[in-house]
Amino acid sequence: QSDFHMALEYLMTLDLHRGLVVGARGRMGGDPRGLSGALGDLMLSTDCYGALAGFVTRGGARLDTTRALLFKYLTKERVKALLDETAHTALERGVEHKAVDLFRLAGSWYEVVGVLERMLRETLTLPDAPDRNKWWAVARDFASTYLEPATASQEAVHAAAVLDGNEAPSASVRALVERVGPGGGGTGGGLSGGELLGCFQLFIGLFAFTDKCWAPAGCDYEGALAVLSGLHLVPMERSHLEPAKQQMQRFLQTQPGAARPFLRPEHVKHLCLGTMRCFHARHSALCSPPGGGAPNSAALADNAERAGVLGDFANALSADLTSSDTPSSDMLGQLNQMLMQISY
Repeated sequence: QSDFHMALEYLMTLDLHRGLVVGARGRMGGDPRGLSGALGDLMLSTDCYGALAGFVTRGGARLDTTRALLFKYLTKERVKALLDETAHTALERGVEHKAVDLFRLAGSWYEVVGVLERMLRETLTLPDAPDRNKWWAVARDFASTYLEPATASQEAVHAAAVLDGNEAPSASVRALVERVGPGGGGTGGGLSGGELLGCFQLFIGLFAFTDKCWAPAGCDYEGALAVLSGLHLVPMERSHLEPAKQQMQRFLQTQPGAARPFLRPEHVKHLCLGTMRCFHARHSALCSPPGGGAPNSAALADNAERAGVLGDFANALSADLTSSDTPSSDMLGQLNQMLMQISY
């Protein structure tokens, strides 16, 4: 760990003598598993991915491949295979953050999104999970860096990488993920690339909603409801109740070819409770307007109507939410308690 450069040189020298590597940048021959495992362990123990395999810009072009150490000995194809293999080893060892970095270097963008989506999925309803905020920050950064339109300066960096002769994908990262058909890669649960991106961005939105709803300084109900309106998950008007219920039932079912549904029952319970919490906080604020004065009866009635629609939505889904560890009746009891306070 003190000198990864020397360790790499030592490993490659050993295998050159064993005949496992043909030429300075030739293909690996014989049985390369021993060398692959040793190189993978070197990357996982030192975290020196950039020096070993190069760097990646926002557009997906790898920088400094000619100066990255692994490319002195191995072809681009072999380096990519090694990075992918080591990333899967990192997942098996429970070090998902290293897997994300390695998949990103390999240009395995579907796999990157798959790991990030899974970590958001697993920590959304666990506010005390030690890595929850870290994964939320990593996912936000990835989305803004690789999935949103580039700024002029970011485009210039990407263009410079291409002009410098480094490898660049033929399409944007988003397009590369969307090319993956149903059945997908190992980290995406069998979802197509488009479905996986949709789930990933859905959980980004749910995290934003959760952080505003359960903010330490108190429920930012207007901010949370603004986020929620953009997700189109919960009906805000009675005319939207049936379409929203049908959509949520689809999200809770495993689709053909997929290994899991888009959402789990605990996610929907968390969403319903958080939304009613926002209506309850808004009701309290409307009952005590700043500077005194009479409450706005029209606003109170509108808020109560929206809360009632949410209650009906949750009741309509109760049968779909009974498969999780917490019975749906517990959630409905909490919802109805808040709804009674809002309605009277």
